[in-house]
Amino acid sequence: MRKRGNKVKEVCPFTPGDTMNFGTQISKSSQMTGFLIARPILFAEEDISIDTKIRTVELVQLIPIYHNEIHNLLKPGKVTEFLASFSKEELLNPERKSLVEGL
Repeated sequence: MRKRGNKVKEVCPFTPGDTMNFGTQISKSSQMTGFLIARPILFAEEDISIDTKIRTVELVQLIPIYHNEIHNLLKPGKVTEFLASFSKEELLNPERKSLVEGL
């Protein structure tokens, strides 16, 4: 997984609301195949921007998602709805149940 992340780090802006589909399980213990890129849910808003003196870096968080959720999240307003549907702990659990019927 680290190799895949390194391949896209300079070409993908990792904008909140974007999704990443790996096309394979993100781990052996999870049926999820991708991630939703979101503003960090575990940090205060004032802690997500880091000034490195060269540039300002904005932290994002990768939230594990199922393949069938990826397509649903592309629809307008679905990211906000998705994030509001789970507690923080559930969102980060790679074994949670899918929000979309069928899984």
